[in-house]
Amino acid sequence: MIVNYKNTPIHLDQYGKGNALFLIHGFLEERNIWNELIPKLQENNLVICPDLFGHGETPVLSEVHTMEEMADAVAFIMDELKIESASLIGHSMGGYISMAFLEKYPERADRIMLLNSSPKEDSAERLIERDQVIKIVPKHKQIFIKSAVTKLFAEESRIQFEDKLNQRIEAAMKMEVNGILAATKGMKIRKDREWVLKNHTGTKWIVAGEEDALIPIETLKNIAQNTDTKLVELPGGHMSYIEQREKVIKAIDQFLKQ
Repeated sequence: MIVNYKNTPIHLDQYGKGNALFLIHGFLEERNIWNELIPKLQENNLVICPDLFGHGETPVLSEVHTMEEMADAVAFIMDELKIESASLIGHSMGGYISMAFLEKYPERADRIMLLNSSPKEDSAERLIERDQVIKIVPKHKQIFIKSAVTKLFAEESRIQFEDKLNQRIEAAMKMEVNGILAATKGMKIRKDREWVLKNHTGTKWIVAGEEDALIPIETLKNIAQNTDTKLVELPGGHMSYIEQREKVIKAIDQFLKQ
């Protein structure tokens, strides 16, 4: 299915019937990352999986893809599908977008799950890394993608899930440079929304990898405590939907029933 947002075609898939559930992928990903979770989730839910700007089949919208713009796009999709409210599950950057959505459209977010994600803004160290990405990608896209995707997996997982890792690299290689840069710039300027999560009175979960190299588990423990958010800790790194697929499916099932 395609919906046109500001003259830009957003590609998305729908599965099942029931309460609306948006699955929002992360940086260097696309909507089909959820494929192995769909059979279970569509049993009792209307599952919507969009390709974000510059990812998958959806083209680049602008020079900078802010989290707010992508949250507006999610709201637009909801309007087009005549959905008043939905549960949101966002992986990594998808979690940043979910937090922007929760701030702008709190009445339309029934539940929110941050999967390997955080409500916080970039740290000073991470901001420096973003600037390095912006400099490197135009000349060395392939090197960047291979390195970036590999780091998302815990060391043991890189061997156990070698085929999946290579598939993720191959898929990310299809992205255009301007799409990578637009998302990087958008993540770099995102706001701290820990207060948004704290104020949310609905169901809110964080699912975290104990060996996540991008978001330390101790950081997420503190956030969960400060915001009264349920924290689910899983073995592995930043790619829990691959590294701990069955446990993630179980967690989502419990999350949706709460």
